[in-house]
Amino acid sequence: MKRVISWSLITLATLSLAACGNNSSAKEDSSSSKARSESVAKAKRESKAKKASLAKAKSESKAKAASESQAKAASESSAKAASEAAASSSAAAESAATASSQAAASSSQSAEQSSQQNTMQNSPSDSNNNKVNNDPNAGATVNNESQAVALAESTYGNNNGDWVWGCLWSENGTYFVKAISKSATTMTGTAMSVLVHSDGSMEQQ
Repeated sequence: MKRVISWSLITLATLSLAACGNNSSAKEDSSSSKARSESVAKAKRESKAKKASLAKAKSESKAKAASESQAKAASESSAKAASEAAASSSAAAESAATASSQAAASSSQSAEQSSQQNTMQNSPSDSNNNKVNNDPNAGATVNNESQAVALAESTYGNNNGDWVWGCLWSENGTYFVKAISKSATTMTGTAMSVLVHSDGSMEQQ
């Protein structure tokens, strides 16, 4: 009987120890599984954070590149506008200078023409004729028809030998001198008619 009880106690003790061992092993397995799960979750979180960081860095890089490109484009546009403005200003200045030069030349020409007109202008009493007052022979004494013809020819020329000068009549110190063109197709062939006065002045008719 005692032996049976002893074997029973031994068996019960053995079973108890086995149960304890199983519980301990189960606890260890559960703890290890939990640790692995936490490690996997941590790795996923780290991977996700790393991806987010890379995406953020890439986005910032793109934004920076776009900003630099826009700044460069704006700078080039500003430089181009400044260059065009400078070119336009230079062209305007050149145009103004040209206009001023032309105006000065025109004014000078007008003044010269006015001076010539004033020099050749007839006296008040002879304002209705074409009397030549600036002739270099004005004031010279003309005493005959030959002198009148010579004076007219020296003043107006002979058109490279085509004109032949002659005096048609004279009266009271006035000589009517005419140039006849050799190549004229008209009946009279008159190229020019001039009244020569005894004082050397002339009136083109």
